[in-house]
Amino acid sequence: MSTNYIDTLTMFYGCKFDICPLFKTHWVHDTKDKDANLHNYCIKTRYCMVRYFPNMYGFRRLYVTFSLPKIYHQCNDNTFNVTDYDNQTFMQRLENELAQVLDTATLPTALSEWQPSRIDLFRMRRINPADRMEYHNGYGCIYYRGHFSTTVFNTNYLTSSQLAKHPCILTRMYNKTKEKSDRAIIKMGGIPPMIEDEQDLLMEDVDMPVEQYRYEFASTRPAIKRQIEKLNRPLNMETIMDENIQRRWLNDLVYSRGLYCHIYSKKE
Repeated sequence: MSTNYIDTLTMFYGCKFDICPLFKTHWVHDTKDKDANLHNYCIKTRYCMVRYFPNMYGFRRLYVTFSLPKIYHQCNDNTFNVTDYDNQTFMQRLENELAQVLDTATLPTALSEWQPSRIDLFRMRRINPADRMEYHNGYGCIYYRGHFSTTVFNTNYLTSSQLAKHPCILTRMYNKTKEKSDRAIIKMGGIPPMIEDEQDLLMEDVDMPVEQYRYEFASTRPAIKRQIEKLNRPLNMETIMDENIQRRWLNDLVYSRGLYCHIYSKKE
């Protein structure tokens, strides 16, 4: 067992033949893109979004996108890292998910045969009212480095600046407790109450509850390739799922952005 620091993950498999005959149910044929190479068949299971590209610039590829904590624990909560991760267990649950929509007999069961496309690494911090300046300082630390803020409902995200050295890496910091409460309100058909920007709210002298804050780094394939090349390891999902690789990668991202005082606890 190990700890896995991934939330959202997109991985793909280079199919050796057309897998359309393996579909068990109706897949939507998505032809919206002007580029015919990006036309695909897609379907959503309970925990995965599955896309099959029959001719992506001469390649056949099956893409699977999901939240690792959700699919691993078979629940809709992705608040915390998976601390009981096992490769064999993960592949079994992924295979069970895919088996709902296609015949998986010819799909690879080894992680080494799958390739990474997008990886979101994250850490959670429990912020007490007395320590709320930690979050504010961390937010300002990267905000004033050129990252800009976007808002989804009442959640503020710090995404990557266009001037960033590696625009393939996005940085997000937000109140996970607030996000979960807003989603619950929306699910019931309500509208979340408007609030001030998170960093302004934290500056107010008010009694705030203990909340969970997320620090997240999303990397697309170019950034993933650069990181794995630095470590001189093969580029596949078996390497990506190595806890030591993830910890080293996450540490690089945290320290390069000056966030080590805000994300890691004193024990770490």
